[in-house]
Amino acid sequence: MLGREFGPIWSDWSGAMANLTAEYAFDDLQTKALGEAFDAICATVPDISYSSVVKEVIANKVIATAQQTGTSRSTDIAERVLRSFGLH
Repeated sequence: MLGREFGPIWSDWSGAMANLTAEYAFDDLQTKALGEAFDAICATVPDISYSSVVKEVIANKVIATAQQTGTSRSTDIAERVLRSFGLH
């Protein structure tokens, strides 16, 4: 179970993650990469409303992408998520 300990991960990521009940476990380095991917995606998406729902959708997609691909490289995760949204 993904806990609430995010280390130095940004508040937007923590807020979006707080509502998730994913059955995944990531180590500290993977969690950091997920947070970096989330931030990169949010910085890339133009003129979007960052409501808690949008943040949660992005966070869910970041987690699913990392789980499906097995990668912990933030740039790879961000690129795949952006492509899946048709933005890259």
